[in-house]
Amino acid sequence: MVPFLHVTSKVDGEPHPNLLQEKGGAGPPYIAFLDAQANLLAQVSYAKMRELGVGAFAAALEGDVASFYALQKKAATGDAAAKREFFMRRFELDHQGIDELRAAIGKGTFLTEDQVAEVKDRLVEMLTNKTLAGLDESKPQTFAPYAKKLLAQHADLGLPEGPAGLTAWFVILEDAWLRRDAKTFGIAFTAMKAGGMTAKSFVTKNTARLKELNSKPKEVGR
Repeated sequence: MVPFLHVTSKVDGEPHPNLLQEKGGAGPPYIAFLDAQANLLAQVSYAKMRELGVGAFAAALEGDVASFYALQKKAATGDAAAKREFFMRRFELDHQGIDELRAAIGKGTFLTEDQVAEVKDRLVEMLTNKTLAGLDESKPQTFAPYAKKLLAQHADLGLPEGPAGLTAWFVILEDAWLRRDAKTFGIAFTAMKAGGMTAKSFVTKNTARLKELNSKPKEVGR
């Protein structure tokens, strides 16, 4: 564990200008304990600080931080239950990256069925956000490489629910329209409606587009 003081004012040359937000803070006062890799270990809420004063720091150290390292030590002995619990503790603290999450739900996973489902949901969200990074939604003519990756992910792990999933399906929908791919367009259109895109203008427009695609042969393949 390392000490870190975040300066909320803008300072030229500050190497971690967004660390407060990245570690869950919205503004002062905000106290968090990080490990040497800047992973969050514990947070001290404003309400807890008002209740306990400086004792809130000791409570966090003796509680969340101490239990984290105790669980880490137990998991390292090979205890299966502790290994699962420690993984999910780190999961709750958002420590793992895409590669570790993918490996954890692979063949021979040590996680329970419910835990696999929970980890998979986050993995799918992370993969989708990574694919969509840099996307300019105003330029459908640039969607092809994004749509290709998203369709591959859909076939492998699926696409997320919520805003990220709707954006993903929008990219697939518009790319399929440009490629005159009625089948993929229909799949995307159905998924978007299931995700809540039921406005009359959206449904009317894309129902007509799908009808047009189905009445003409596919012009462009991937």
